[in-house]
Amino acid sequence: MKIVEKLKEKYNLILLSDHIKEWVEYILRTNKELEIFKHQHFSYEYGMLKEDEGTFKYLLEKEGILPSETIFIDNNKDNVKMANKAGIKGIVFENAKQLEKQLKEMNIIV
Repeated sequence: MKIVEKLKEKYNLILLSDHIKEWVEYILRTNKELEIFKHQHFSYEYGMLKEDEGTFKYLLEKEGILPSETIFIDNNKDNVKMANKAGIKGIVFENAKQLEKQLKEMNIIV
């Protein structure tokens, strides 16, 4: 979360999560730190999952952002591949140190 907090100072953070409504409601009630994300999007709202390239295209359009302005970070390499297909650069999250290193390689200041 320290990296996310640093990123929030300079970038708009958007959460994209694959979960059902009841689980999302519970997570949001018990994890107030998720409020750090400017916008939050959940698969149950759109009927699409991150395993579908269209999910990313839909989110880009809904948020009014370009793929070139976006970096997707996820612990699932298949989700990152789908983001790549939509033109979004992605990072497979392994640990904080690796994430910070890859962000710096992309000229993202943390």
